Amino acid sequence: MKYTIQGKVIRGDGYGRKIGFPTANLSRHNYMRMKMRVPYGVYAGYATILHCGERYKAAIVIGPNDRRGLPKLEAHLLHFSDDLYGHKVRLELTKFVRPFKKFKNQAELIKAILQDIERVAKLLR
Repeated sequence: MKYTIQGKVIRGDGYGRKIGFPTANLSRHNYMRMKMRVPYGVYAGYATILHCGERYKAAIVIGPNDRRGLPKLEAHLLHFSDDLYGHKVRLELTKFVRPFKKFKNQAELIKAILQDIERVAKLLR
């Protein structure tokens, strides 16, 4: 299983940064033109910043749909802290980690994200 999605980094709602896990949110224009649809969930993979070629391990989330009916495409790049707004990024989804899930509260979400990041780091050694 390997999916590749490319897009420009756009502003999201800032929630990931607020809880300590900033993400690069991709525009969905290219994704919506793709014939295949990636199942919603959390993936281990890589994010390549196209203008410089730097590649990072990433925890990638696909879904759920927003108010316009478009799925979220976002990635938390491990060991990265710069601003990517406006840059093009290619996401390579290499391993499925878990299905998308809603959590009862922020504490449960943070715990799950920490576990996801740990699994991603182990899967991509």
